[in-house]
Amino acid sequence: MVFVSTLKRGEPKQETILSTGNCTKPLWTRSILKPWQLMGNLKTLKKRYLELNERHYALMTASHVADVEHLSVLRQIIQIGQVSENDLQCPAARPSAPRLNSKTVNDGVQSRSLFHNCSGKHLGYLLYLKAHGLPLGNYLDAGGQQFKELIGFLSTLTGRKTDSFTPTTDGCQLPNYALSASEMAHAYLSLINPGATHANEDLKAREQFVSALFNTYPHLISGMERLDTRIMNGEVANLTEEVTAVAKLGAEGLLAVGIKSNRRFPHGLGILIKLASGPSERTLELIFIEVMRRIGLADGAKQEDPLPLHLKRCYHI
Repeated sequence: MVFVSTLKRGEPKQETILSTGNCTKPLWTRSILKPWQLMGNLKTLKKRYLELNERHYALMTASHVADVEHLSVLRQIIQIGQVSENDLQCPAARPSAPRLNSKTVNDGVQSRSLFHNCSGKHLGYLLYLKAHGLPLGNYLDAGGQQFKELIGFLSTLTGRKTDSFTPTTDGCQLPNYALSASEMAHAYLSLINPGATHANEDLKAREQFVSALFNTYPHLISGMERLDTRIMNGEVANLTEEVTAVAKLGAEGLLAVGIKSNRRFPHGLGILIKLASGPSERTLELIFIEVMRRIGLADGAKQEDPLPLHLKRCYHI
């Protein structure tokens, strides 16, 4: 499934550039949702924890690989918030960073919740509840107040009623909500072009803050070799003009990209790619390159490896 959209001239409405598959079918957003999960906590966190800096907030919206730098920043968050690693309810995991993974295995280090790629997001929710004097053990409760602003922002972005967002449990155990491919693309267009799709000034300010985190700390949002970090660093395709992008990988073969307004697309772009076959960063990369070629923002891959014919046929692009 591939969906690419911009905005109609002078309107906050989508204009489809490229589409294949059922792009109105609800999909679980998985880690694609993380920017808005942080936005829902942001006002409280900035007011209550003055020691938190941009690097800490970047880890709260990250799908990190638990490398040395990631773990250092996560431990700083724990210290600032005066919470414990034992409060984390995400599953125990090993670091995704290859060198640290090998070292933990060789040293006999057990899997830990801190190593889970969503632990920063979980710490954000723990700090939110502590700031409000609420029980930390309830942070996964889908009915809790910690998710109300998130749902409100999703309603603003999609035009849907708040009661249409039915929670399910994500792999990290936090509530997750379904959006269609077109809605996810629209949200990422708004993230990199704050306020372009809505008139909510509060949401616009939070979009500006979070998109700046993505642009300044792409290696903290994911990891140096991950596809989303490489897209944000401009390392994936030979671009025909300079563009600024935010990108996020999600479980089960999701990639969302927002592209800032530019000469070719003055209202920006939102891109959502979903693989039916499951996660494969290499396949996502090849499809993303082909999409960028088709819309005229790239003239080829830096890796001289065109999209295989069977994938072109599969995705009809």
